[in-house]
Amino acid sequence: MRILYCIYQVFIAIPVTIVMTIWTAFLVGVGCTLGDGHYWGYYPGRWWARTITRVFLLPVKVEGREQLEPNQSYVFVSNASWVVTSSG
Repeated sequence: MRILYCIYQVFIAIPVTIVMTIWTAFLVGVGCTLGDGHYWGYYPGRWWARTITRVFLLPVKVEGREQLEPNQSYVFVSNASWVVTSSG
C-alpha cells in the first residue's frame, strides 16, 4: 500500500500541488492588484491549503472549535510532537 501511495504522490499529488501553487500565486497577485487585498490575501490561500490536504489524503481533525469567540483573533500552533529541542 505504501508503494501505491508513493506512486500516487509522484504522478498525481505533486503535479497537482505545483499547478495549484502557481495558480494560487497568480490569482493572489492579480486579485490584490485589482481588488480587495484582504479578500485575495486570505481566501485563495485557504482554498489552496484545503486542496493540498485533500490531494495528499491527509486527515484533518479539529477539536474545540465551539469554544472560539467569533469576533476574537487567534494564533494557532499545532501540537508537533516530532519537534525536538536541545538545551545545549
